[in-house]
Amino acid sequence: LGVSIYHDGKVRTFASGSGCVLLNKIALLRSNVLPLYDRPKFIKSLLNLIDTAKRNPKELEATTVRHWASKQGLNKRVTDLYMTVARATNTCADKYMTSVLELGLHLARGLDSNNTITCPIGGFGEIHRRLANRITENKGKIHLEAKVDQIIFENNTATGVKIGEEIYESDYVIAAMPAKILWSNLIDKKAILDGIDENKRSELEAYTKKCELIKANSGLCLDMILNTKDYKERSLIIHPHDQMPSIMCIISNTDESITKQGTSYLTFLGLVEFNDLKDNKEKYINLAKSIIDQAYPGISRHNIGSRHLFLNVIDGAEVNAKQEQSMRPSSLIPCIENLFNPSDDKREGHSGVEEIAAGASIAVYKHILKKEEP
Repeated sequence: LGVSIYHDGKVRTFASGSGCVLLNKIALLRSNVLPLYDRPKFIKSLLNLIDTAKRNPKELEATTVRHWASKQGLNKRVTDLYMTVARATNTCADKYMTSVLELGLHLARGLDSNNTITCPIGGFGEIHRRLANRITENKGKIHLEAKVDQIIFENNTATGVKIGEEIYESDYVIAAMPAKILWSNLIDKKAILDGIDENKRSELEAYTKKCELIKANSGLCLDMILNTKDYKERSLIIHPHDQMPSIMCIISNTDESITKQGTSYLTFLGLVEFNDLKDNKEKYINLAKSIIDQAYPGISRHNIGSRHLFLNVIDGAEVNAKQEQSMRPSSLIPCIENLFNPSDDKREGHSGVEEIAAGASIAVYKHILKKEEP
């Protein structure tokens, strides 16, 4: 899919097939994102960033994009482009705190795997449908809209969950929710701490401190039903705006069996500062609609239905220069058996550049397989 940046009242489009954001040098040279005279220095700095992230990531630790760009001698146009992309790829609302290490690792991962910006056939809803089908095919049961009130423990081992008055026993509990919410809402910390000896207590207390200090990120999700399929080609917009740093467009469902003939679903996700969300919801809705109308001229005329959802937490933890992925709590919770939390995990996988959610999930999967070995 194509990649576009809406900036200064214009939609600037990467050349077709440009692949993962900012990776294909030829596409960049052909694109109109930067003036011609800025591109050589930009590409040189880009290659340097990717190389450093792969070979010597410690050199970039706890460094903001802005500080790194200043050391590279980059001008404001190039620096702004880096900060704009980093805010979206790092899901970081604060442009001055975006991590250059995380941006570099993201770009390096895309380059190594030859990734492109893609959309599943049938839209992103297809991923959930296939996961659900695999579960039901294996005689699993999915409880929709079932609020988990408590995780059940016996001797510091997770044995199931409580939903209303029902208790569901299980060999393992995998909680794909932000570590901060899991630890503060569903675990009886006092009971766990009382059940372990003094030597292990400090390890668990260090883990809980990490959870408590996490700066959460948040956002606005705006779904639209359009009476046209004309907007399906542009997959992503990154809009540099101080109050809403990026608006990402996702083609939700294009499958004819889901959408009515001649219609399409679009989802727009806008990052919002977590602390600003509580009292400013209407402002962010109007701001998002204004940005979308500017970047997609005429889209409001085709909008035949919409809904909005405020996400208090998107990925759970913001990735910034003071809170890089390696600083996150592990998916394996110390001193608690058979409870896993793969949502906010530190990087796992090859060369430390694995996708955070996928890497953490694979780590949990491998750990369970190892426990099941005879």
